Amino acid sequence: MEKAKHCAEIIRPEMLGHWALEKNPTLQFLHEAMQDWGERRGNPSRRPVCMTCPHEFHVNASMPSAWMFVRLSVNKAGVPRQMILVGVCEKCATKDDVTCCGRALPNSAGRSPTCPSSKCTWFSNGRAWSTEE
Repeated sequence: MEKAKHCAEIIRPEMLGHWALEKNPTLQFLHEAMQDWGERRGNPSRRPVCMTCPHEFHVNASMPSAWMFVRLSVNKAGVPRQMILVGVCEKCATKDDVTCCGRALPNSAGRSPTCPSSKCTWFSNGRAWSTEE
């Protein structure tokens, strides 16, 4: 039996247009995660912060310039059991994907705060790489 996999990637605005044209099913999951993320903006105790700095995303303020989108326990049909969406502020989004998500990338033990399991597939600029224990 194949284990479910985990996927993580930086989502930038230009990627969303490609996903829409390709009818990428991941766009549906991103939409669901964005709805949940947006609801937290109005709650000071749950207000989202930038992935790489303490910037808070407030209601009626600008949206993130990029996102870290993690899908945990993705089955063969591509459906994740859980999703994590973290915004990246305008200042931090100017960095490349690897620098931008430096805190989320696996450490030498092959684990990370966003992908705590033994295997995670990371995407950057259309390329994928995996980490295994």
